[in-house]
Amino acid sequence: MADENSGYALTLQEVDNILSHKGKHLENFSIVLPQKHGLELLNEDHFLNTNHVALQAQCDKMCEALNEEQQHIFQCILYEINAAENNMFFVEGRPGQGKTFMVSTLTCMLCASHHIILIVGSSALCATAYPHGCTAHYMFGIPATEESTNLHSSIHPFLACAELIHNAYVIIWDELPVANKATWECVDELSSVIL
Repeated sequence: MADENSGYALTLQEVDNILSHKGKHLENFSIVLPQKHGLELLNEDHFLNTNHVALQAQCDKMCEALNEEQQHIFQCILYEINAAENNMFFVEGRPGQGKTFMVSTLTCMLCASHHIILIVGSSALCATAYPHGCTAHYMFGIPATEESTNLHSSIHPFLACAELIHNAYVIIWDELPVANKATWECVDELSSVIL
């Protein structure tokens, strides 16, 4: 049903776009246009709707595989995410201790609950450890320059990617400590504009 509604909304938006080239809009024909969303947000919503059952099954399987320490951290973070807003968590440990698996399980559970989760990495290598992961530079429009100071995001508040970031339930940044201070400041400045 949600996919049908998304398709209907996309069709109406496209018809309205075509009409706008002739100086008309759907309102001229007494047709109410649903709230307009960017393609990135609609794609994410479509992914969550069409993969809900598979995500839930995968989540159940992954939760069973968590060891005691992973389960404790998982439950603490999940509780805080669901209880409050604007929390930040830092998970650290030696390589091979299961941090990536625990974070993947958390992501899977939140996606199965139909929440938009953005996973970024400080490098392309760490971003590829997660499905739908991408680099922080790509997601937040951080310029890749030799100059590592005074960076400003290329994302503007009315872009579709800004809408996606704004609607994210959780943002996970893998390998955050290896990013330089100017990168953090760039994302902080962006968040003050779009969140």
